[in-house]
Amino acid sequence: MEWETYFQKRILDRGYDYYFDDRVEDLRINSNRIKAVVNGTDFYHVEIKLNGNKIIGMSCDCPYAEDGHNCKHMAAVLYEWQLSATHPVIDNSKLVKEASEEDVRSFLIQVLNDQPSLVETFKQYTQNEFSLTTMIDDLEGVVDSYSDGYHYIDYEFSCDFCDNYEDAIFKWLDLLKEKKQYSLAFKFLLKAYDIFDKLDIEDNEGETYDVSFSIINACSNIIMCMEKSERIDAFNLLKQFLNNIRYSYDRIGILQVFFNYLKGEDLLKLQIDFVKEQLDYIESHNDILDREYVLDGFAKMYLDLLRKNNVSNQEINVIYKKYWKCDSIRMDCVFTCINNKEYDKALDYIDKYEIVKKHRVIIYVLGIIGFLTMVVPTIFISYHKNESCSWFDEYYDAPCVLYSASVFLFFKSKINNNQIVTKIMPFFNFVSPTTLGIYVLHIAIRDFLRYFYTYSYFGMNLVLTLSILTICFIVVKIVQKIPGLRHIFP
Repeated sequence: MEWETYFQKRILDRGYDYYFDDRVEDLRINSNRIKAVVNGTDFYHVEIKLNGNKIIGMSCDCPYAEDGHNCKHMAAVLYEWQLSATHPVIDNSKLVKEASEEDVRSFLIQVLNDQPSLVETFKQYTQNEFSLTTMIDDLEGVVDSYSDGYHYIDYEFSCDFCDNYEDAIFKWLDLLKEKKQYSLAFKFLLKAYDIFDKLDIEDNEGETYDVSFSIINACSNIIMCMEKSERIDAFNLLKQFLNNIRYSYDRIGILQVFFNYLKGEDLLKLQIDFVKEQLDYIESHNDILDREYVLDGFAKMYLDLLRKNNVSNQEINVIYKKYWKCDSIRMDCVFTCINNKEYDKALDYIDKYEIVKKHRVIIYVLGIIGFLTMVVPTIFISYHKNESCSWFDEYYDAPCVLYSASVFLFFKSKINNNQIVTKIMPFFNFVSPTTLGIYVLHIAIRDFLRYFYTYSYFGMNLVLTLSILTICFIVVKIVQKIPGLRHIFP
């Protein structure tokens, strides 16, 4: 097939797996275009342009395709297109129904003889009860076949392992769903994730994320099939499962997926209590990896759950106050004020934002580095050239940005509420209306004074600088008092 030459063999194989697993959905074909949705780590939209039977263009909104590559989702759609063009749709259930019992039994025996791997699947399917141990042993068998004995899987085997591991999961899951054993299916999926989470895999192209997402998404779908009582049991299992996950930040994404499906007043109360437990634990442990990120994520989740529970504004304000150091909480507070058209209140909240000490120190250090980077080379080069060098002191240069930011932070955090500042505020209030005018005029005044005064920038003549500022201030004040001209320097 000509279109297969457009893909690397590895991509083609993974595309075929997607096609074989029925991940291609909503296939639409007309004379010049193929459109479909492929269920991968997300739902990806594929479009293939045709000229007759010749492909003239392909697109997909997955990250791999956006980098200019032909992806497995495109290949899966083309396999589906090829099948629809060459094979009419066959109703399997009708085919089996029309066959005699003897023919079905004979055919089944032949298939099992030809494919011994299906024997265990058939045994399990015909049993009323499934063994969780048997299913887990099957998964661990896949792990053992690719790992080195220390649960490490090299990058060259990661793609094949992930594909086979996922196939093993969904082989059992399909059987469990067919038998409507949803609770067991949920336990199995959590255990499958737990085994996978403890592996050390050299990721190749994000396949580990694909498997993790597939398992969690399958769990969510299983929950939708459960009765109310089963969902509560599932949530209790989920709590235990999450507490055993290696990285706290993984819990946030998993919970967000589950909470979209675990709905109901009873479950909402359980969710709130569980997230609160997570918050309390994170706050009491400083050694958690990416602690600030995790705390921020759970705090926002807690706030959103409380809103779903219709708590009072007073309770919401308590959360704002308690977790104010979290970025998402501050932004939620500010945007809530903006949505309520409480703009002054929003500005007040922004003004109260305090940068943590560690970050302030970093900004101050960068400011010192920026200042030295500006001053030292400027003095050195200016001295040797006997003229002013402005290479390092432009407004838009990195050194200027660094030391300007540190000076601003210093005045905001250390000087803003100082008693001395309070006493000289009348002076600032008197001068501040002229700052724009001084900025606009100072270059012209400086150039004008050059005709009357010979000076060197390198000499940093303080008298000249003060003279320029004074003249500019006087001119601006005079202009601001003249009717018809005052609008020049507002």
